[in-house]
Parts: sequence; C-alpha cells; structure tokens
Amino acid sequence: MRRYLFTWMCILPLWSCQNNYRPGVKEILKNLIGYTITFPSDLISKVYLAESADKSLHRKPYKMVVYLNANGCESCKIQTLMLVDQFIVENKFSGKLEAIIIINTLHIESTDRLLRELCVVQTVFYDLDGSFERLNPHLPDDDRFHTLLLGEDNKIIVVGSPLNNSKLKNLYFAALN
Repeated sequence: MRRYLFTWMCILPLWSCQNNYRPGVKEILKNLIGYTITFPSDLISKVYLAESADKSLHRKPYKMVVYLNANGCESCKIQTLMLVDQFIVENKFSGKLEAIIIINTLHIESTDRLLRELCVVQTVFYDLDGSFERLNPHLPDDDRFHTLLLGEDNKIIVVGSPLNNSKLKNLYFAALN
C-alpha cells in the first residue's frame, strides 16, 4: 500500500503540471514579437484636454499601444496613463511615436470621470465589446504583455511597458532612434 501511495505522490504532480502547462515569459515574448496587431473599427474615441477626439490610429510611424482590460483594479491601471504621455514628451518621441490607449471597461462612467480628473492628454479608445481581444487572440491575459511598441506595419517590435523598467526603456530607445 505504501509503494502504491508513494508512486501516486510522485506521478500526480508531474501529471498535473503537464496538464496545466503555462509558457514562460521568454516563450511568450518570442511568440508575440512580429505579430501584427489588428485594431477594431468600432472603437469609441474620447479626448479630455482637446476640443475633438483624434480618431486616427495611423498618424505616426510608431505606436505605443496600451491595452487596459476590465480585469483587476481599473483605477490603478488608469493612473499609469499619465506616465505614458510624460514618457513620449520627455524622451522627445512626439514626432514619431503616438500612444494608442484602448480601454475595455465595465464601468464607463467612473472610468470617464477618472480620466477627466487625471487630465489624460492622449486620445482614449473605448472597446466596449472586447473586440480588441477577439481580433488579437495571441495576446496573453497577463497585463505585463498589454503594452506594445508597434512599427509602421502594426507589427509588434517590443512587448512591455517602458514606464518603470529601464531595460524596456532602453529597448524602446533602440527601436525609436
């Protein structure tokens, strides 16, 4: 009986790990680089510090896509948006880099109020039906992979946010200079 129990104690963890396989960060990054991001046509654009929303997603050669889904603390995610514009302006990328902020929220009124209070400069695109995720099924659920640097052809060049990560910031600099 002990041998039988011991055998199952050794096999069960191996078996459960194989059934719940999750790719590592390096594998996820390797799979994402080069993918083309597709933008939905039904995004609702809104701007908070200008007279009219810029609905163009293709004004500049590089795009920094920041996708905020409805999972987790929405206000925490939204507060990081102030740093996006600061990153672009401080690093003098405004001539070649635009931010595309896409928010999928269940609470549009409170999100709208928070964006107005924070005086977010960039145009915000609301994705009310989750079409961005449906059109880009290769994006993982993990928020760490929801900030992307895209080239002119909307192919992913860099994955991750450069806002609080010096290694990613250097990758953005290398790609943009």
